[in-house]
Amino acid sequence: MTKPELDNLYFDWMVHKIRDRQTHLYKKLLATLHETTFTWLIDLDENRFIDGQELRYRFAYDTGLDYHMVDSLIEKDPCSVLEMMVALALRCEEQIMDNPAKGDRISVWFWAMISSLNLESMTDRRYNLNYVQSILNQFLHRQYNPDGSGGLFTVRFAKQDMRNVEIWYQACMYLNEYIARREKR
Repeated sequence: MTKPELDNLYFDWMVHKIRDRQTHLYKKLLATLHETTFTWLIDLDENRFIDGQELRYRFAYDTGLDYHMVDSLIEKDPCSVLEMMVALALRCEEQIMDNPAKGDRISVWFWAMISSLNLESMTDRRYNLNYVQSILNQFLHRQYNPDGSGGLFTVRFAKQDMRNVEIWYQACMYLNEYIARREKR
């Protein structure tokens, strides 16, 4: 298998993980997320980079591919924003929000991040590469709002400036607020 073939298979596998009824409308956005390297400014966010890279081994396991082949072809590639977000959505579902009665909600957490980034309007028909790159630049440089809007997680009642909080704790705060909203219903 060539590197481009493996890259395409891996991309399709990630898209399948976050698939919902409208995912097919966002191929360009998802491709840009995968072409953009995830960088971090807060030390512990390196863990999100590592999670994204380790997602490759889950891909190998799920698809029955040899780990050594995955290592040799994509191991040295930096983690993409898409990889980090898919890995984070998986972690949110499997480590915090797992509920067999609710089913697999990985796509819920992923698309909530897309919404918080203000990228939900970037369907293939409306796609604007400059806008997407600008949003991703603001996210990666933590130039979003103190409540997290414009970043991965918007927390309405954030007690801290989300720009100064590592992504994992942002996710936990978002999920706590999500649960609280659901309990009030």
